[in-house]
Amino acid sequence: MAQNKFIVFIDKRFLASGLAELKEMFGKISEDKVATDRFHIMKINRAPNGAVEAVYKERPVFIDDLIPLIGVVDFKDGDYSKVIKFLTKELHKEKSFKLEVMNAESVSSENAKTIEVKIGSALEGKGFRVDLKNPERYMYVVLNKNKAYVGKLHKDTAIDFVLDHFREENNKSKKPISRAWYKLDEAIRFFRIDISRVDHALDIGAAPGGWTAYLVKAGARTVAIDGAEMDYKNLKKVGTVAVAKNDAELGRLDMVNTDIIHLKHNVNEVKKETFRKFGPFDGLFIDMNSPPADVAKIARKCADFLNKGAVLVLTVKIFGGNVEKHMKEVKSILSPKYGQIAFKKLAYNRMELTLFGRKK
Repeated sequence: MAQNKFIVFIDKRFLASGLAELKEMFGKISEDKVATDRFHIMKINRAPNGAVEAVYKERPVFIDDLIPLIGVVDFKDGDYSKVIKFLTKELHKEKSFKLEVMNAESVSSENAKTIEVKIGSALEGKGFRVDLKNPERYMYVVLNKNKAYVGKLHKDTAIDFVLDHFREENNKSKKPISRAWYKLDEAIRFFRIDISRVDHALDIGAAPGGWTAYLVKAGARTVAIDGAEMDYKNLKKVGTVAVAKNDAELGRLDMVNTDIIHLKHNVNEVKKETFRKFGPFDGLFIDMNSPPADVAKIARKCADFLNKGAVLVLTVKIFGGNVEKHMKEVKSILSPKYGQIAFKKLAYNRMELTLFGRKK
């Protein structure tokens, strides 16, 4: 089979693991000359649709995504006429499309959204039909230096794909409590979690409150555990807040009249009776800057206070660079209590992975 070219997105910090996944999935691969911190051009022994479907179905840990490369076009800062000309040959006027642009260290001084609007408007002017909600074709333009790498996906395989996850974060009109808000949002979407089924959540390592705010906004009354201060001012914008620093204060609280209860303790100081008082929970969410095995043991301990089928979302910090070792250790600790365990290097993860599981 002839090798086809793809735009492959792998975080440079996990490149070795991502390349190993590619080889395991597709056999022989070869890297083109183009390689940046955000994407690579790869030659893979698989038909374009087959490769995309394999990534969509197998959901690898370290490969963010791949898009069949259909062309490379030169461009100048502010001048995308050659890109527009190329796209007119690839699109059909009877079929709607959606365009996404990523500016990855290119010569363009304009941001991706501005470029996207310019190219999209020019194509509409030529009679092509834009549909942002339910397009029949998804077109992608990745700009690097003076080259535009153009890719295409059909609607069935583009459902979960987002070219630039960080665009929402860069939208200054949206100001969540912390960047962690986006990480949880991405995890919910990637693992296809029905967050509406989480009525009662436990958030450990909660400060300053990004995950707590997300959960409460989604409808979950939340017990947040962290010895540090939380952003009470902004948390009060999404729900009622109560803080407990000692047993006396705990005794006066309940989850019926409060959206957020902040237990201002280290999680290891919280008594079993306290977990039972506020539980059982439909979801356990842990984002702590601690060794993976320690965090996994906390999740295992908390499993006794979860409902059967409860969701687990946990951040696995990578210490010392031995990714596979950490994954194996964490899974071994959690497996007696949790099933459906899966890992993913999300776009919003830094030197870490996100784990999903369900209480057995």
